[in-house]
Amino acid sequence: MEQLNFAIVGCGRISDLHAPGYLNNPNAEIYAVCDTDKGRAQTKAKEWGIKEDNIYFDYSRMLKDEKIDAVELLLPHNLHATFTIEAAEAGKHISVQKPMANSIKECSEMITATKKAGVKFRIFENFRFYPPYLLAKDLIDEGKVGRVSSIHIKLGVGSGGWEVPIEAWFWRLDQDQCGGGPICWDDGYHKWSIARWFIESEIASVFGWIDFTGVVEDERDPKIDSPANFIWKYKTPRTYGSMDVTYSRNCNFPSKYYAADERVEITGDNGYIWINQCTAHTLRREAPVISFIEGELREYTDIETDWQASFTNAVNHFVEAIINDTKPELTPEEGKKIQQFAQAAHLSCRTHKEEHPDEMKE
Repeated sequence: MEQLNFAIVGCGRISDLHAPGYLNNPNAEIYAVCDTDKGRAQTKAKEWGIKEDNIYFDYSRMLKDEKIDAVELLLPHNLHATFTIEAAEAGKHISVQKPMANSIKECSEMITATKKAGVKFRIFENFRFYPPYLLAKDLIDEGKVGRVSSIHIKLGVGSGGWEVPIEAWFWRLDQDQCGGGPICWDDGYHKWSIARWFIESEIASVFGWIDFTGVVEDERDPKIDSPANFIWKYKTPRTYGSMDVTYSRNCNFPSKYYAADERVEITGDNGYIWINQCTAHTLRREAPVISFIEGELREYTDIETDWQASFTNAVNHFVEAIINDTKPELTPEEGKKIQQFAQAAHLSCRTHKEEHPDEMKE
């Protein structure tokens, strides 16, 4: 079977989650790395067993290497569009970290460029590949919960987890680079994504509120976009969603990764599904997925809950999509719709009225 050579572009903290999938996939190889920080690129190259000749500090120069089949772009959001378009023009398949870009216009330009080049292009969305989420989605698709009427997403952020370099926080707090706040915009993309995935319906309208809290003290900079609350209505009749976002600076989350704790509740005509695990393992004594359907309570315990599995599954899916010439998840068209959803939610927080994702134009 064909083996693909990938280049990881951006060797920051998140690359540690992407790399294992490529290192353990028999049909993929981390062939090259690229980062403007030479020390960081060299460190990752040594860790991942990459030849010195395949360490790049200049992206355009790297793209001239004909042995590279695809790029994994792990960059600040304001670079997504430019780097995607350049990779497409060089004939490389592209996986880009979420969110897709910082504007609807950029999303459209990325779609146009990749279609013209005839390359595979996907938005990396690992939450749709997390085993407890996949199990819940199967239960929904099998009709176990009946007609779904609502979804509630809980995102809690606190302290703990692994060390994240300070420079990774700086750009996420910069509006021009990040495009929004580090919680509701950056991490929030995962939540806007699963809201559309679990309930396969377009979003009719959304209303939201965002406050800002000092990371160390309430009135002290830097501030992050929390607490926040959002409600939305799907185009499918009698179907709604909601999300609340909180920041508990003195709460140390038991996480091997980021200090984020997500829980999801899905309600249907036949009962409920609760997803209790994701990035952190706060509810360690609870089953990762619990259902109460038609009066029967069931706990699903025999399931992988390490968040790393979602990245590995997402990597494997993209490798297969390239080899088998199939449609990858997330497609850029879906990525753009998620972007419209997120932008409508954030616009509502400024206009103090319902906003409609369909009206989020270029």
